[in-house]
Amino acid sequence: MSAVDEALDKALLAHRLFVQDSRDRAASSLRADLFSLQIAFIEDPHKRKTLVCGRRAGKTHALSRYLVKTALEHERANCLYVALTKPYAVALLWKELVRYCERLALRVKVDNLRHEVTFTDVDSRIIFGGVSSTDEREKLRGFPYHIVIADEVGSFGAYLGYLLEDVLQAALLDYDGTLVLAGTPSPTAAGAFYEAAHDKTGQWKNWHWTVLDNPRIPQWANRPDWKIIAKAYLDSVEERTPSVKFKREYLGSWIRDVDSLLYQLDSERNRYVKLPDEPFDYTIGADTGFNDASAIVVLAASRVTNKVYIAHEWSKSGVLFDALAGELKRTHQAYPQASMVIDPANKQLVESMKQMHSLPLESADKPGKRAHIDVLNSAIHQGTFLFPIGSKTFEQMSVLEWNKDRTRESESFPADLSDACLYAYTHVYNWHNKSEMPRPMTALEIAREEERKMIEAAVNKVNAKNRDPLGFDDDNFDWSMNDD
Repeated sequence: MSAVDEALDKALLAHRLFVQDSRDRAASSLRADLFSLQIAFIEDPHKRKTLVCGRRAGKTHALSRYLVKTALEHERANCLYVALTKPYAVALLWKELVRYCERLALRVKVDNLRHEVTFTDVDSRIIFGGVSSTDEREKLRGFPYHIVIADEVGSFGAYLGYLLEDVLQAALLDYDGTLVLAGTPSPTAAGAFYEAAHDKTGQWKNWHWTVLDNPRIPQWANRPDWKIIAKAYLDSVEERTPSVKFKREYLGSWIRDVDSLLYQLDSERNRYVKLPDEPFDYTIGADTGFNDASAIVVLAASRVTNKVYIAHEWSKSGVLFDALAGELKRTHQAYPQASMVIDPANKQLVESMKQMHSLPLESADKPGKRAHIDVLNSAIHQGTFLFPIGSKTFEQMSVLEWNKDRTRESESFPADLSDACLYAYTHVYNWHNKSEMPRPMTALEIAREEERKMIEAAVNKVNAKNRDPLGFDDDNFDWSMNDD
């Protein structure tokens, strides 16, 4: 054997030993970091699993360890973690995952821009993603995955069935990969997540635990009487939490909780297939964000009936100023007579878009959001506010919950489309209910009005110079000479 071959063999052996050591450290950490139910869930050989947990149950710890374990066990593995949006996925798990890799001294390359972790010794990756838009869902087709974990699945829309059957099933085929659906029960207690968690055919293995099963909470960690302390803690939470909400969020029970939902939507009452052939007044509502998505919703208010329809919707994360302004301009060109209302949070942004892009933007009426929500809810309940079939706004609004004080939505789920819709509807409502309130002029109408005033002023100035000061140039002057 040549010296070169011997050196290569030694390097290969060292590499294998280091990889095995990394795997051993990850396996050992499972015993040290996790409790028995978490370990059993990760080591369960089933390829389709659901994980339904209440708050503080240790779901995030289990999922981060599961991803790392899978990435280390396979060469060139692709491991995917998704939530409703990519920023939301990052907020849920990114820091925990990176800290865990650092604590185990794993050789990883952390990409904080694309939010990917690459395990250099095995060339495996953990990728973060979102599923809220069609483009994001279609991107998931690009790689074969060893594992896909979809977290907080209760917030996913009706597209979850399509995502599972048409996108992820094929993406997991190459390596017979594992699919995990995780989260807290949805308040609607329906849909693909609910059905998978109640599967009786054996296709899905269902896992469930609560904070009462978690001995790692700092408040009672390493205490022999930890179960008593945990029970006392949960009892205190129950005393100050509405019953249905407590059972769903802390006990992980599938119970319909319509009272916690902002909007009481109905698939039949609040949907339409095609806009009727009648005249409309259009309003464009916009919500701004960067990490959170920016959104645009166009409402069509009928001049014949009291019905309001969503005519157009758009949302995208990571949108810069010029891109948002461009999208608003395209939308206004499509609806040139529409009023435009926008989130007033960033006044500088709004003023810049008005001046630089000639957009007739108004700041939305943001104070008193609860009252605005109640007004929109009333229209939804009466069936006078309608969404198109497949509406993203409908999907988003169907899972939004009240915050603790019931003054606005909880920040658990994105509300960009919902807010854009609310801004626009508040304007529509005010316009339809306050006849003295004039419709804001478009940029073109403003320019024409200014031009008319300038011409009128110029004509008046010329006429003033030529007019006879005694009034004899008056067309109505009586020139007849009558002597009485």
